[in-house]
Amino acid sequence: MTLSTNTHHNFALRLHKLLKDSSGSACGWMNNGSVFAIFDVAHFASEVLPVHFGTTTLNKFAQLLSLHGFKRTMVQRSTTESSSETESYSGDDNVAPAPPTTKSMYTFSRDLFTRDASPLTLTKIRRQSNRRASCLLL
Repeated sequence: MTLSTNTHHNFALRLHKLLKDSSGSACGWMNNGSVFAIFDVAHFASEVLPVHFGTTTLNKFAQLLSLHGFKRTMVQRSTTESSSETESYSGDDNVAPAPPTTKSMYTFSRDLFTRDASPLTLTKIRRQSNRRASCLLL
């Protein structure tokens, strides 16, 4: 497989490797292992994306996720609590802005894409046609 062919077909493999190698400060797996999160959007956009996905912007990355069948939810964590952060999940992509006392993070999921997924399973995640994919703009 050539490098140009790898770009779309191995998106899930590259993302999985990123999450596996991540220190957890910008992104990582949620406890259940079937959802991953971007914990620090600014750090992820400025430091992680350029290294792992070239010059991709956060919106282009969200579009890539969408084209590969990922669904997004937004989680709001309280910044006033130290170790026991509260989380509220919303499946609505048009979530109202969080109050100043919370910090937003984004979670994504897709069938077949789990922490323990094999490389063979991950290669089954393919880019969908533009008509079938919905936009996940952050």
